[in-house]
This record gives sequence, C-alpha cells and structure tokens, in this order.
Amino acid sequence: MTKQEFMRQLEELVNAPPGLSEDTLLEGMRGWDSLKNMEFRMLVEDELGRALDGLKVDQARTVGDLVALVADMFEG
Repeated sequence: MTKQEFMRQLEELVNAPPGLSEDTLLEGMRGWDSLKNMEFRMLVEDELGRALDGLKVDQARTVGDLVALVADMFEG
C-alpha cells in the first residue's frame, strides 16, 4: 500500500472529502471518534499487517501523526 492509497482509505473511513491533509487535527475532524480509532487500528492490521499500540493511536493529534505510525510500511 502506498501513502496515497492509505490516505484514501483514511478519507473513506472518516467520510472526509478527498485531499485530507496531514495537518488536519483529529479532534476537529467530523467522523473521528473512539469507534473510528478502533476501525483505524483494524484497517492498519488488515491492510498493512501490523497491530498498532492503542495508546499511540490515542495520543495522535493529527492525520500526520497517524501516518507516522505506519510510514515505514508504505510501498514506494
């Protein structure tokens, strides 16, 4: 999975319009809640084969923080 594909998956997960920015604050993003947090972790595990530490996801403040948690798994 490429970074762009990952961002599209994240956009779909939270029903965000295309072009989600890494600077977007999760707290202010409509659709990001504890359920989406769990769904995000499941997405990463299913698509990238990595189980994420829930505490690290909880501590993420921006989309970029989420990307950083899995950046080493991207192709290309």
